Amino acid sequence: MSEVDSNYGNDSIEYKGEIEGVRTRPESLLGSKDLDGAKHTVIEMIGNSLDEKNSGYGDKLAVTWFGDGRVAVRDYGRGIPLGYNESQGRYNWELIYMKLYAGGKYTDFSPLKKLTPKDWDAINYNNYGEYLANLGINYLFSVGLNGLGSAATSATSRTFLVKSFRDGEESSMLFKEGQPAYKELKVQPTDEATGTYVEWQPDPTVFTDAFIPKAWLKDLCRKFSYSAGITVDFIDEDGNATTYQASNVNNMLAEQVENGFSEDGFINPLAVEIEKGLYHNAEVTKRTAEGREYEMGVMVYDLAIGGNPKGNIKSQLFVNNVSVRGGTPEEGFRDAVSGFFNEQARERGIRLRPSDFEGRVVITASILANLTNYRNQTKDAVSDQYIYEGINYAVQKMLRHAYMVGAPWLKDALKATFDSYEARTLAEQMRIQSREVKKAVSRQVNSRKFQPCRTYGKKGKEGATELWIVEGDSAGDHLLNSRDSNYQALYYLRGKGRNPLKSNAAEVLSSNKEIGDILSIIGMGNKLTGDEDVSKSKIGKVIIASDADRDGYHIRMLTFLIMWVYVPDLLYKGMVYVAEPPLWRVDLQNGERRFYITDAEYEQDRDYINSVGIKGKPHRYKGLGQMEEEDLSEVVMNPQNRVLHQVKIDRTDDSIDKYLAMLFGSSTTDRREGILKGALGEEGLAERYDEMRKRADALRGYRVDDDIEEELIAL
Repeated sequence: MSEVDSNYGNDSIEYKGEIEGVRTRPESLLGSKDLDGAKHTVIEMIGNSLDEKNSGYGDKLAVTWFGDGRVAVRDYGRGIPLGYNESQGRYNWELIYMKLYAGGKYTDFSPLKKLTPKDWDAINYNNYGEYLANLGINYLFSVGLNGLGSAATSATSRTFLVKSFRDGEESSMLFKEGQPAYKELKVQPTDEATGTYVEWQPDPTVFTDAFIPKAWLKDLCRKFSYSAGITVDFIDEDGNATTYQASNVNNMLAEQVENGFSEDGFINPLAVEIEKGLYHNAEVTKRTAEGREYEMGVMVYDLAIGGNPKGNIKSQLFVNNVSVRGGTPEEGFRDAVSGFFNEQARERGIRLRPSDFEGRVVITASILANLTNYRNQTKDAVSDQYIYEGINYAVQKMLRHAYMVGAPWLKDALKATFDSYEARTLAEQMRIQSREVKKAVSRQVNSRKFQPCRTYGKKGKEGATELWIVEGDSAGDHLLNSRDSNYQALYYLRGKGRNPLKSNAAEVLSSNKEIGDILSIIGMGNKLTGDEDVSKSKIGKVIIASDADRDGYHIRMLTFLIMWVYVPDLLYKGMVYVAEPPLWRVDLQNGERRFYITDAEYEQDRDYINSVGIKGKPHRYKGLGQMEEEDLSEVVMNPQNRVLHQVKIDRTDDSIDKYLAMLFGSSTTDRREGILKGALGEEGLAERYDEMRKRADALRGYRVDDDIEEELIAL
C-alpha cells in the first residue's frame, strides 16, 4: 500500500467561485487561454446581438476596434433587461454577467407543435423571426443556449461595460475582472434607439495573447453580413467606418468563386445555383433527444453552391450565423458530393478517391436550427444528425439539378475530377511499371542469349562497343561466328514481343524478359525509373539486325519502340542503327561477288551481270540464318562494307509522339485516318469523308468505319 500524501488532504479542496473559476481556467468555456479563446469571446459578444436579429429584432450592427485591445458591439434589438428580477430575487445584470447557466434563452418551444402544414408553408426566410415572435417564441435559432458566454465575457475582462437602451432609458453597469465596479445599476434618460452596447477589454492575466487582430475582426464582420443577412458597420480606432451591407451566402460564394477563378484563368466565375428551403417535422427534423421525441421546428437554409475545378476555394458553413468547422454540416455536404461524383464514376466503370473530387464543388450555407448541439463549447463543430440529413438532401438535389441543366461550373468540376483520376491512375501505373522495370533490369542476364565482347563495360572505350540485337537463334549463331569479338557484343531476341504503346511495362516485361536483359546490358538506366543517363551506357551503338521480310520489319519497329519508351536518349544521341542485310548475292564468272540490298538494285545491275556471266545461280537470301558466315562477316558486320541506317530523332520535334501514337497506339480509327491522310492528303481525305457521310445518311445502319476499312484494302 502506498503512503498517504500528507500534502493532499481535506484542506486541499477549494472553491474558486464561478467568476474566479472562469478566470483561472478560461479554456474550459472558451476552448483555449490563448488568442483563439479571446477570439471566441468576441464571437460570443456578436452572437448575442445576432440572436436578437434572428428573433426578429434589429437589422444592423456596429462593431468597433479601438486599437488598445478593446472591442465594442452595438446592436439595435430590444435591449437587455438589466433591472431587478422579482422571480429570481436579484438583478438581471448579476444573473447574466456573473452567473453561469443564466439567461433568457431557455425557451418553451411547445407552441411549434400546434403549427399546421399550412402554417409551415406561410413561414419563409424573410419573415420567420417576426412570425415566431408573434407566437411568443424567442431565440429559436440562437448562437448560445446554455447561458455561459456572457458570464465568461465579463469574467475574462479587465473592464467590461454594458449599456442597455430600452423604454427611453439607458441602463449601464461596469465590470472589472468579472466583478461589478458600481454598487448599483446606473439608469438615466436617453434618446438612443433601443438595443445593447457592450465594450470588452480582455485581461492579459487571463489570456496569454489577448490582442484581437484588426484584420480578423473586420473579416468576421464581413462574413456575418452574409451569413446573418445583417448590415454591419466596422469602425476602426480613428472612427472610420466600413459598412458591409446585408447580403446572403449566394453573393458570398459568387465573390469567392470570382476571386478564385480570376487568379487561375477559369471561366464562368459567377455561375452559381441558389436554393432556399424550409425543413420541418418528419422530413428531416423529428428526432429523439434524451429518450423523447421533439419537434425541431424549422431549419432555414440560405444555400449557395458552385464549381471549383482546381480545388483552391474553401467551403464555408454557418450554423446560427457562426462559422463551423467539421461536424455534421460538413459531413453532410462531403457525403453528398461524394455520392454524386461516385454515381457519375460508376457510369464510367471507374472508382474515384476523395482526393479526385474534394474541393471541386464549393458550398456556402447559412443554417438556422433550434436544439443545436455542439461538440464543444467553442461551437465550431455541430453534432446534430438532422442537420447532416438536411444539408445532404439539399446539396444532392442541387447537384442533380445543375447536372440536368448542364451548368458550366459543374461540367468543369466533373472534367477536372476525371482528369485527376486519369492522372492519378497513370501515375500509379507508372510507379508499378517503374517497379517492374527495376525488377526486370536487376535480374541476371541470360548468359546463353548475351555474348559480350572484350571492350564491353570498360572505361575509356565509349563508342567502341556495338550491341547487335539479332532475330532468332539461327541468325544469332551465324553472326556470333562472323563478328569481331573485340568490340561486337551479341544478344539473341526471340519473337515479336509486346507493343509498349499498347501495353504497360509489367505486361511487356512479363511476356518478354529479353527487354529487361537489353536494358540491363545497355546499363544507362531508363526513363520509367527516372535514372536515364546516356553517359553511363556500356555500349556505343545499338544495331538491330533482322530479316528483310515482313516479320523482320515488324521486329525492327517493335525494338525501336522499346528504345523510344524506355531509353529515348539513345535515339536523341543517334546511337541506334538498323542493319540492312543484302537480299541477293551474285557470283560472276570473273571471280567477282556482288551483293544487292533490294530487288530493284539487282534488276538495275542485270545488264552488267549478263555481260560478265553468272557462275552458278544467284543466291536469294530469305534471312540472316541462310547467309554464309563469310558473307555475314564481309557485308553485314564489317564497318567498311555494311549498310547501317542511323535512327536519330530531334529532341525538340514533338510530332514523333503523335505519329507513333497514331501508328502503334490503341485507337484503330486514328490509325486508319492517319494512313488515309498520308495516301490521299488533307483535301482528298476531306472529300472522301464527305462522300462516306452522304452514303451513311442514305443507308440506315451504314458505318463510316466500314468504308474506311474498304479504302485501306483498296490502297
